Amino acid sequence: MYRINRRRQSPQSPKEKADRKERRRALCVPILLLAAIVCFLLFRVGQNVQPTLNALAGYECRSSCLEIINQSVQDVLAREPDLCCGLYVYDRNDDGTILAVRADPQAMSRVQLRLTQEVIDRLGARKNRSVRVPVGTLLGWKVLAERGPCISYRYLQDAYVTSSVNSRVSHTGINQTELDVSIAFRATMAALFGNTVTQVEVEHELLLAQILLVGQVPQVYAGV
Repeated sequence: MYRINRRRQSPQSPKEKADRKERRRALCVPILLLAAIVCFLLFRVGQNVQPTLNALAGYECRSSCLEIINQSVQDVLAREPDLCCGLYVYDRNDDGTILAVRADPQAMSRVQLRLTQEVIDRLGARKNRSVRVPVGTLLGWKVLAERGPCISYRYLQDAYVTSSVNSRVSHTGINQTELDVSIAFRATMAALFGNTVTQVEVEHELLLAQILLVGQVPQVYAGV
């Protein structure tokens, strides 16, 4: 038979119990303080995350839309240099003097449809977007703005694009007439974060052609 010797623990004195409670209490204070700070930071982030994301998404939508419009028009005109030819029809008399200038509706519509479709296709190819936001920015404190690690948020981008071709005539000098043709885009951009939608209106106009007529000023001008 084996005998196990156990040491009997001596009862703690009231002073030792009080010291033990005091140590536990001193340990709980920093833990509770740290938990309160974490909860406050999470609350601040929750308050600022949606407005901040909406603002950044709006900036991103506007910037990407302008970039796509400029690049689309530039690329189409580079690939199809004759696209803007024949936008105007000139009525002349026997000696070649221009009597009237008329915009060709079919040529104007062809240019409008070609450029607008290019913009729509490129915007549609960029539906999935992401934005990176520093944690300091989400806290909403100017001192910590643009500081700390970045958090990436993904959002869906959609767009509705309309356009119009505008023609203008102006007199630049004696017997000099300038004809300008431009295309104006109007895009309604929408950024979707879950159930939240941020809408941005983008308007941009680009010059397509500039024609200078030298000689007698035409008496009739018909634009679109």
